[in-house]
Amino acid sequence: MQWLADATLVIRECGDELDWDRLFEQTEKRRLLLPVRETLLYVKEALHAPVPDALLQKMKHAPVSRLERMEFRTYTNPPDGFLGWLPLFWFYYLRTAQSPSDGRLRARFLGFPRYLQRRWGMEHLWDVGLHALSKGVQIMRRPFSAKPPG
Repeated sequence: MQWLADATLVIRECGDELDWDRLFEQTEKRRLLLPVRETLLYVKEALHAPVPDALLQKMKHAPVSRLERMEFRTYTNPPDGFLGWLPLFWFYYLRTAQSPSDGRLRARFLGFPRYLQRRWGMEHLWDVGLHALSKGVQIMRRPFSAKPPG
């Protein structure tokens, strides 16, 4: 929550010097329209930061890909289902790992197991599959292992 107060302070202190057009361009370039828009909307409404309405409207009407929507949904909703945290790790990997930037999904997909191997501190690549399967089974068992109330 501290970062919200920090963002509000920066917006207030910079005043007219804040380059909102550049913020929009960088946000669009980095495919961060949804989280940045929601954050700016929140600091405007809840913390009364002077965020221009024109910027929020521009962000609202800017095109957002299906992948960006899926990423935003993944970050803002708790993981559930057989895949658990894997979708979150996938999007984090796409943003941070040294993977091809030309959009070759196949090359990125093939690097993901190595990323998980490093993230989970596993010695062998094949351990990743076993670990992921084990976690998936644990997640699927949860509804059946819950004790009935009372």
